[in-house]
Amino acid sequence: ALAMQGLASVREDQPNMLCLMDVLCRVPTGTGARLAAFYEFFLCAKVSHTDDGCRVHFASGETTRQTLTFKEDDSELAWQPGQHGLCLYLSEAQFRVAFAKCRRTGLSSSAAWEDVERVAEFSVPHCCDPGSGSCVLELEHVLRSPLHPSCPSVLRGREVLMGA
Repeated sequence: ALAMQGLASVREDQPNMLCLMDVLCRVPTGTGARLAAFYEFFLCAKVSHTDDGCRVHFASGETTRQTLTFKEDDSELAWQPGQHGLCLYLSEAQFRVAFAKCRRTGLSSSAAWEDVERVAEFSVPHCCDPGSGSCVLELEHVLRSPLHPSCPSVLRGREVLMGA
């Protein structure tokens, strides 16, 4: 139900697909399981646990597979708060469910479904632990419906899959 932004087209009649297959985020030790819980609960994502973190799985169509890998690492390469953000496209059904969950827990400050539906996006300021509500990682997410005007044309009219 998610697709990472990173698909582009130079001309509508000659698609030029640009796709990141994996994005690696080095995060503080001890956050991997809680990040997995965030993606599984709020975004209904398919997540695999690794020895040193977790991997979130994305697919746009039958052939393009992408992952977002969180690797626990306390070195100087680890996460610097407030410097990053993601834009993710969800299927229409997952978009509605994600908004309901985020709104119910106070993670999204968007006022009403009608407003979110009209602009086809909402944002959350960080990844939080679904059990405690505490911030796990300062990583803003802009979550969009496939009806958003900036949705890559290769995703329009196509079901965006999760965990393929």
